[in-house]
Amino acid sequence: MTTAENNMQNLHPDIQQRLYDLTVLTYISNNKKTGVAYRCFKFPDRNLDIKDIKDLAFGSNIFINKFASGDIQVSWYADEPEGYKDAIVRDVFNKIIDMIPPEMSWSKLVNPCKSKKQVIDKDYSHSSFEHDSLRIVSSTAFRRLQNKTQVVPLCDNDIVHNRLTHSIEVSTVGKKLARMVASYVWETCMPKNDVAVIAQYFGGSCLNDEQVRELFTNNVADLVAAACLIHDIGNPPFGHQGEEALNETYTELLVLPEYRDSLGKLAKLEADIFKIEGNAQTIRLLAQNQNIDLTYATLAASIKYPRMHHQENSIYKKFNIYASEQELFNRILSSCGLNLVAGEDYERHPLVYVVEAADDICYSLFDFEDFVYLGFISEETYSETLLDITFANLKTPLAMRTPGETLEEKLNNYKQSLAEMSFANIASKLRSEALFQLILNAFHAFKEKYDYIITGTYTIDNQLLNAKGKINGLLDIYAAIMANHPVKDRFAKSNTGLKKHSVTAGYNNIAVLKNSLGGYEIMSELLKTHIAALHNLNKLQSQMILLTAPTEFIHKSIRDSLNKRDARSWVEILSPQQQIEQIRLLNDYLTGLTDNAALRLFRHLKGHEQVGFI
Repeated sequence: MTTAENNMQNLHPDIQQRLYDLTVLTYISNNKKTGVAYRCFKFPDRNLDIKDIKDLAFGSNIFINKFASGDIQVSWYADEPEGYKDAIVRDVFNKIIDMIPPEMSWSKLVNPCKSKKQVIDKDYSHSSFEHDSLRIVSSTAFRRLQNKTQVVPLCDNDIVHNRLTHSIEVSTVGKKLARMVASYVWETCMPKNDVAVIAQYFGGSCLNDEQVRELFTNNVADLVAAACLIHDIGNPPFGHQGEEALNETYTELLVLPEYRDSLGKLAKLEADIFKIEGNAQTIRLLAQNQNIDLTYATLAASIKYPRMHHQENSIYKKFNIYASEQELFNRILSSCGLNLVAGEDYERHPLVYVVEAADDICYSLFDFEDFVYLGFISEETYSETLLDITFANLKTPLAMRTPGETLEEKLNNYKQSLAEMSFANIASKLRSEALFQLILNAFHAFKEKYDYIITGTYTIDNQLLNAKGKINGLLDIYAAIMANHPVKDRFAKSNTGLKKHSVTAGYNNIAVLKNSLGGYEIMSELLKTHIAALHNLNKLQSQMILLTAPTEFIHKSIRDSLNKRDARSWVEILSPQQQIEQIRLLNDYLTGLTDNAALRLFRHLKGHEQVGFI
């Protein structure tokens, strides 16, 4: 028997950090010596191609086999010199280890360096991420979320969520889930060399291990809370309908004869200016606002799809970075130690999965509840749906019950207690239990797939979980895991069931569709009107439209020309690069409007509403 410590003396220190419980058992069988038991590599489900290494080793009478379990078996003839074993450990396994994607470093993933100061502010080093949240909630962009659509556009029901209340709920849930994830990482997966660096970040070398663990957990929770607060901050008015309205309108404008020579040429230079994407707009908004100086780590944790628009054959379904923010994106990647994972795609920050899960949990539960308050779903359906989910889960061995109490008794007692409550109290109780269970589900999924998440390879390999296609979120991962689990857990698919109810009775409700259509038309017309104004500067209507827009969103050269009235079109005034920047400014203007502000602007431009004077 050869122990891990003895064999690892021949390995590079960097490789040693990437191994777990390394043990090589050597035995002789059929005149061959065999070194086996490299479970520490955690190869199962990983498409690791070792053909070239096998061929190379075979030329030296070394035989390599890879088993379905993930073990790597290496054999050589028993009469070979003892040095062969050393050569195998040093050369063959080193080559195999080099094929394993390296883990991201937590000391880089949570480093508190600011994106604009580019230094660690010692006054806030113990709570830089909490300071991020303070900057966010005191910003104008965040306050505007109180009048942006979450479920129903232009809804006058005070109980229904808007983007602001949704973001606060996501932040709260994300913080709870993040604490669980951080504790797990620290206790089971944290490399020792990261511990010392993290201690320096959050308090210095005088701290003991328990103090550093607590600081790490708290800072990860604060980081996720901040990332959750900004996850919707760049979304246009009227939710996804507003985003689609802008994108589809740009598609229409690009093929019109009157714009083909202007917009068409710009599309060839920088096509992403005609693609509105909420998350990309978030990063742009934060980059442009000098008063919101967030840490690189918070920004990284909010980037769901770390890719640029121009990339083809991406593993990510969307892009989250405009060309104008590429330099910031590069700094984020460098600061957090995020590397290329496939083609031009980069690793996701592991905490993106936590932010995404918190968002998924909140909108699946709270959108469903909003539709009850709007009268689209009955109180009975709401209660029965969550009761069915909750009590189906009580059949698992881990279910909490009073000693000696049967499942039927538990169900009857629970229903009896609910019968004596108002609907508001019923909703509060069921919602609380559902939230708790969904958070546990997401946490379990993070643990199960941690090895993939921390190496940035989960996005590539996740189709192994579901033959129907890629799985993105932790709740979907959990559902896929439990689908083949001996103990069935119907709660695993609860968010799917809630979403189905919401789509059928809520999002497709005729009142919701009518308001959504109105929002779509408003955003489409606002874009068309401003693009037309840029191309017709000599018209009085165009001049009034552009002069009433906030000055920061209209290029100075255009404003000067409007005062002089000496140009017919923006093409005569601005260079192609300036035209690209003007389109970005127009996008910033329209996406930054609240629902009501967009409606008022639309009415003013169409002459349907006049400004009142006191």
